[in-house]
Amino acid sequence: MMVETVVETCGACPSQWEASLRDGRMLYIRYRWGNLSIRVSRTPTEDVYAAVRGQEIYNITLGDSLDGVLSYEDLVACTKEKISWPDAVPTLSSEQRLRIPPDHDQNRGSGDRQP
Repeated sequence: MMVETVVETCGACPSQWEASLRDGRMLYIRYRWGNLSIRVSRTPTEDVYAAVRGQEIYNITLGDSLDGVLSYEDLVACTKEKISWPDAVPTLSSEQRLRIPPDHDQNRGSGDRQP
């Protein structure tokens, strides 16, 4: 799986990225509660919500239940067998982050939000 572009949309709690694959599908990458989850849209799209609701292709526990910080370098290192990543990743400004989906936790069910 070849990632063409990736953007960090949140730095911590959760660490979160959006990525576009060479075939046009989107990835939603999230690290929260010590768990790394990567979901992919079913079809080519620019809508991150299609990836949020898409198929989970990667799920691994890396930390404890309070961990929500993962560097891009660590993301690349632990997924390199499945995914080819670009060398660098831009970070969104706070204004750009407003369009990112609300806290989405697979263990709690979609739509649940932490206070």
